[in-house]
Amino acid sequence: MKWEPPAAPSVRKEVRSLTTEEFEAYAKAMLRFHNETIEDYVIPNWATLTAFHAEATLNETYDALHYGPHFLLGHALLMKAFELGIQYYDSTTAAHYWDWTTNATDIFTEDMYGNFDPRTGDVLDGYFFDLEVNRAEEATKYTSWLSDDATLLRGVDSALLPTPKISRSVGMFPSVEPATAEEVENCVYNTTTYKELWCCVFYTEEARDECSSLSTADEGGLHGKVHSYSSGSLAILNPPLPPTFVPFDGSDLATSTNDPVFFAHHAQVDRIYQAWITTTTETNVATILDPCGGYDEDPPPGHGLHDPLYPLIDLVDEHYKINPKGGDGKPDTAFDVCRAFYFSKSAGYVYDTLNF
Repeated sequence: MKWEPPAAPSVRKEVRSLTTEEFEAYAKAMLRFHNETIEDYVIPNWATLTAFHAEATLNETYDALHYGPHFLLGHALLMKAFELGIQYYDSTTAAHYWDWTTNATDIFTEDMYGNFDPRTGDVLDGYFFDLEVNRAEEATKYTSWLSDDATLLRGVDSALLPTPKISRSVGMFPSVEPATAEEVENCVYNTTTYKELWCCVFYTEEARDECSSLSTADEGGLHGKVHSYSSGSLAILNPPLPPTFVPFDGSDLATSTNDPVFFAHHAQVDRIYQAWITTTTETNVATILDPCGGYDEDPPPGHGLHDPLYPLIDLVDEHYKINPKGGDGKPDTAFDVCRAFYFSKSAGYVYDTLNF
């Protein structure tokens, strides 16, 4: 099959606004990305995408995708890699989003992501019924964190789940709810620099002022609440859990990409980022030297503006455009992603609305 990414920008829509035919096309393209492999593509399948996310998270030196300013940028790039992957199989689809600020449970139905058994986490119906987690042998790279090729692509937290099928339990802890539209708007409209934005999205309100030096226990912003809500646990957000508790797929920080809901959630997170970009365009906060618009001047190790996104990936070319076959031959940095996704606006997608 000839590789032909859409010429016009893809339009990312709220998943519940899709027609039955549009959601079916989206889901079927995702399943092909899961079950097949694209030749001559930087991220050739879902397994490799999960392995990338896990290796970045489980890096022995630092978490390269969380707890630092690479968080929004690394996930934006990962979401674009996912979008190009599913568009290889259906050029009419896109990386659609889940606006969890409104009636969040509406997507867990037979005609979308599936009903589930709250006791076992089993997905009972829908397009992703019987979907199994990929094994290491199906990933083409980013597998140094795995013990052998037969290992399921699951992180430490979800490795003890009794079945290879994806599992989730939405709303298991009544104290955890997705963020509200007001909380999202606070991050979008009341932050003036990129550093303030990513801290607002990632950390609790009480912890944001010191976000560059915080521990994992301070996570609990817009992003983490939804992983916990939709998948049963992020222990940092819940009362102490019994030692026998095994979190479901979407709440394992390393391999949460195993749950198809991950992509709709992170499209929403990226939508928040894109809404912030729109609100700051007129203030010229982004410059050629700082295309992110107020990058963290004292970032955690490995999260600097010119540090490569780990593990190494190359999607942004010398013109700051996305190239699925490989960019400029050098690992992408935070600077590169900001040039493509913010300053140059050449990432090749838009959202149907940036209002919350």
